[in-house]
Amino acid sequence: MAGFATFLQQWGLLLNLENWDASPSIVFLMALATFLMFSTLRMVYVDRLHKNSARAIGARIMKRVKGKWPGNADIFAAMVGPWANGYPSDGLGEMTDMHGPDFNPDWR
Repeated sequence: MAGFATFLQQWGLLLNLENWDASPSIVFLMALATFLMFSTLRMVYVDRLHKNSARAIGARIMKRVKGKWPGNADIFAAMVGPWANGYPSDGLGEMTDMHGPDFNPDWR
């Protein structure tokens, strides 16, 4: 165990070998990893919950649009651009031509 603590201290991840005080950077990285893992597990759980609820009443889940950027930011940017200079429904024609009349942009 002392070898592992020495390795962590060598990389600047531990401040004190006796009581294993972690540096702020490792605490931040662990908090970030925990948040990402929790968010992913929650998203999977909610998706499964929605699928089971839809199946129970004989419905289907609306198909999702998959963008190239995380969070479908590219689709969001393509839809917001025409709104800034025109009417709110501008830009939806292209989306409905590509994905049909019903689609879920899924902004998460």
